Amino acid sequence: MKKLDPINWKDAFKWQYEAYPIFTSVYVNASNVEIENKYYTNWADFINNFENGHLLAFKPNKEILKIGNIAIKESLSGKSGYLREIKKIHREMDSAIELCFKAISKKTSSLSGWWTQTQKALSHAANILFSFDYTFDGFLKDLQGKNQKDFEVLNRYIKNNKLSFLDEATKKLLELNKKSPKNFDKVFDNFIKEFGWFQNTYKGIFRIDKQWLKKYFTEIKNKNIELHSNEKKKEVLPGRYRIIVELANDVIIFRDDKKKLLLLAVELIDNWLNKQCHKNKWKYEIMRWLTVDEVLDIIQRNKTKNLSMAEQYYKENRRLGIMTHTGYGDIDKKFWQEIIGLYENVADTKEIRGIVASKGFCRGKARVIFDTKEKTIKFDEGDILVTSMTRPEFSSLMNKACAFVTDEGGISCHAAIIAREMKKPCIIATKNATRIIKDGDLVEVDADNGVVRIIKKA
Repeated sequence: MKKLDPINWKDAFKWQYEAYPIFTSVYVNASNVEIENKYYTNWADFINNFENGHLLAFKPNKEILKIGNIAIKESLSGKSGYLREIKKIHREMDSAIELCFKAISKKTSSLSGWWTQTQKALSHAANILFSFDYTFDGFLKDLQGKNQKDFEVLNRYIKNNKLSFLDEATKKLLELNKKSPKNFDKVFDNFIKEFGWFQNTYKGIFRIDKQWLKKYFTEIKNKNIELHSNEKKKEVLPGRYRIIVELANDVIIFRDDKKKLLLLAVELIDNWLNKQCHKNKWKYEIMRWLTVDEVLDIIQRNKTKNLSMAEQYYKENRRLGIMTHTGYGDIDKKFWQEIIGLYENVADTKEIRGIVASKGFCRGKARVIFDTKEKTIKFDEGDILVTSMTRPEFSSLMNKACAFVTDEGGISCHAAIIAREMKKPCIIATKNATRIIKDGDLVEVDADNGVVRIIKKA
């Protein structure tokens, strides 16, 4: 491996969520250096730290922004090459989703019939999604400064035109309960058959039991699931924005289907890994520190050194790496600390700025949360959700929160879309809110001006 310079990761894009390597290995082909597609981002410089069930990762923004600017420029000039590529990969994901559903219905514990197509589709999705997603933020921010009227019209045209898989699950649960209001056992059985996977994460599967589903039902039983895509708009969308709005709206659905495919894959990877652990007398808790390809190397090529690697990662409760075509190449702790040092000078910061995703103002207690499944989570009505980025499993917390603040995300990200639907203040792309704000701090979210202020430390 060539010598790496930490400075290359200064001002990088950041990801932070619960995860183990075995489940994120669906994306390793996204670092394939042989890809020849002008819209694809290569992920061979994706630096990651898996620690205690969480992932913190950085990728330099230069390539992402360069490709994203090409996509936006082409779209504004009436060209739809990037949009066609998004639609092409979306069809790949739809096919993979169908294969995963078939594999789950058959209760398969094999990789055959779904793994190759799923890994290909998700790797391609990672190749193309973030270039537009993240660069679009900058475009909108510039547009807001230059042409407020166009910005507001554009913002109102960008929305989800399809139910998310979370809303589909919620709608199904409400329908099942309506049919059998006095037989929750029947409701539970029928729901699990179709949506038993919908609370999975990169950390692994989440076994939904009756107690959890009853609590979830209580939280959503009064929710009205509907789309507003057919609403008549007073403003006429300028013609030059037609393709970029279609692209932005496609990306919203694309991202949701990408997550849906991933959660289905988590279910199947978990089944396969459990079978291999039982067969080979391995410990599941150890083997999840490897990628699928690394486990296959042990099975098919007798690469037993991977077992020693897994045991070491498990012992240290940590795996540092950089993305390679076959998984994660190791990096040393000193190098990682040098990268982290680029983001550490935030101790005395009392004011954080980001992009306004949904206007409004509120004050409340901050709750910094990365893993929604942690049993020790404290979250009351009116608290402010602070996280790296929201995902569908954050739904119950978002219902209670008075505002959302995220490190990452774009104007068409999950947090932004949900905030606008709920009409709650939301500030995204702060970069380091989760590092500056501590759990329990009293904070003020001024989403009219894109500012989060720490009023009183916990």
